[in-house]
Amino acid sequence: ANNPAYFSPYSFKNTSWNIAETTPRGRMSHRTLRHMQGTKLLEAFLFYSGLFASAFLAATILPAQSEAGLAALLSMGELSVFWLIAVASIGNILGAVVNWFLGRHLEKLKSRKWFPVSEAQMTRATRWFQKFGVWSLLLSWMPIIGDPITLAAGVFGVRFSLFLALVSIAKIGRYIGIAYSFYISSRVLSLLPTPPSLEPVPLAL
Repeated sequence: ANNPAYFSPYSFKNTSWNIAETTPRGRMSHRTLRHMQGTKLLEAFLFYSGLFASAFLAATILPAQSEAGLAALLSMGELSVFWLIAVASIGNILGAVVNWFLGRHLEKLKSRKWFPVSEAQMTRATRWFQKFGVWSLLLSWMPIIGDPITLAAGVFGVRFSLFLALVSIAKIGRYIGIAYSFYISSRVLSLLPTPPSLEPVPLAL
């Protein structure tokens, strides 16, 4: 965490160039270096934007999945883990906020064709909410049932500040758990023996 790259959107860990790298003409020019840095930052921006969009859509009961995207970006080993978790969490929380506002106006919107929640989903979420109250929002990270619960919170008029606090705990904790699980699995895989080469061994004559 003391590494400045940890809080930088792009860590540049896997880049093979630096300020001292030489070319046939000598030292790399500052213009070339700025161009390469700009390219890397643009790539990082696109990756973060895609993760934000998938996390946001996944929380609005639309067919999207952010877990696979986060795992893929973590496996690259180039982007900051801190910012990956932050971007995914913010997108997912904002998606849940959309659900809360939809819930506040459920009676006006539920008859619309585009309304993303079925009656069965809403009934199931309402049962959870009636059983556990506002604490059911800590389950808002769960697949299938989590997003309708955030909608039910709007229906039952949960105070927005309380809603935001509980959902943030659930969503951030979820992505931290995903990142930590990926780290553990990577460590375990690194300890496994390397499989032998499958290349044929030439026979001695």
